[in-house]
Amino acid sequence: HRDMGDHIASLTMMFSFGNLPGLHQGNFFLFELGIYVAVENYKLLAFKGLQYHGGSPPRSLDPDVPPRKDAIRLTFICYPSERAMERTGLMSLASASANSIIEVDRRLPDLTPEQLSRSGLNMARDSDAILDVRSAQVFISRSLLQLSQGVVSQMSSDRRLYIDTEKFMSAFSWHD
Repeated sequence: HRDMGDHIASLTMMFSFGNLPGLHQGNFFLFELGIYVAVENYKLLAFKGLQYHGGSPPRSLDPDVPPRKDAIRLTFICYPSERAMERTGLMSLASASANSIIEVDRRLPDLTPEQLSRSGLNMARDSDAILDVRSAQVFISRSLLQLSQGVVSQMSSDRRLYIDTEKFMSAFSWHD
């Protein structure tokens, strides 16, 4: 397989260790290079995850002898995520419901009008079509307060913040 979410200028790191008496620990294949690496105890391998690669599982050296119950192999793989490296991913701010999250996209201020026009209707951009100016301002301010209170309510009780509603609402000024 290929790890298509990896950053183009980074390497994936694979660290493997284990206790596999009587077993061949398997091989790791780098198909585009035409090579394989025997997976051994305390093996560290750096490779390009965007290229085809894969591994074989441990297998018994003697097919008539089953693996011991204490035979363990643990492999850690560190993926160089393109979103993390380029800082273009979404951050989970808080839960929005049992099955969804509130995401913060750092690219939000950089969206072009063309990108915004394809993003569907939203009150921040389109409220002037259905509300007078003051009503739209109040709606946006209250929505921000509601979002902030929802996030703060999910913090642990020893770190909970208090939001002064009057100060929060008075922090907004609107330009005509």
